[in-house]
Amino acid sequence: MHNHRKPYALRLILLGVGIVMLLGALHLWSEHDTSGVFTLLAVYGGLIVISILIERSGYRPDVDTGDRGWQPTDEKFIDPVTGEPVQVWFNAKTGERDYRPTHSSRPR
Repeated sequence: MHNHRKPYALRLILLGVGIVMLLGALHLWSEHDTSGVFTLLAVYGGLIVISILIERSGYRPDVDTGDRGWQPTDEKFIDPVTGEPVQVWFNAKTGERDYRPTHSSRPR
């Protein structure tokens, strides 16, 4: 079983770093210091925060579950996003993996 807490913790740390950078930029702006440091903090802090917030929406590609080559594996874990138990299904023809709720063994 994989440890899914490390990527989650890394995302939280990066989100914190991005927020601190944005707060630093806000402080510099309030002091009327719009130097290069302000720009770097604002741009990079914003990029980090936006990237972390939208990154999870595209983490899992769509798979063709209509193909009959899908087989359940013994691999099961708790999905860190939904908190629900899932089982890994594997398609030997394509090499794709799919993560399905364990309460349903039917294709999605």
